[in-house]
Amino acid sequence: MSEDESKGFVVKDRRRFDAEGNVRPADDEPADGQGPDWRPPEEVQARQAEAKVDEPPPAPSPPPPPEASGEGSIGFSELVMSVATTALAYLGREPGAGEVVVPGQVNLRMAAQNIDILGMLQAKTRNNLSKDEEDLLNSVLYELRTLYLETARSLPRTPPAG
Repeated sequence: MSEDESKGFVVKDRRRFDAEGNVRPADDEPADGQGPDWRPPEEVQARQAEAKVDEPPPAPSPPPPPEASGEGSIGFSELVMSVATTALAYLGREPGAGEVVVPGQVNLRMAAQNIDILGMLQAKTRNNLSKDEEDLLNSVLYELRTLYLETARSLPRTPPAG
């Protein structure tokens, strides 16, 4: 038994270049460059042609992502209206019902937080919105801030805990 076999594995140097940078033939490859997998070019081309016939058609490409105005997507206006609707609910107003105040449903702290989110959105998107988007955000913020003040003034004040 040789020393290599007693270790259980054999290390073979498979690098294509020797220490001087010259190309060297591999141990299992004949010196003429035609290894065990070598085929004449005509045979390779014939096999490739056969493989193309047997291949299934390519899978269809995935559908393009929905555009900003497409179904199932949300645009800037929808985002503004969503946060505004949440603020209205915290102000005790039912969206679309006008001036109806739902008793016991007012949460000024959460309403202020949603109004502040819209204010932050306004500051962060300054000079990057279309005219329509800017007008929508300005009018929504004006209306919500006005409703917030009206709601805060109309609530009974509780005396401080003493």
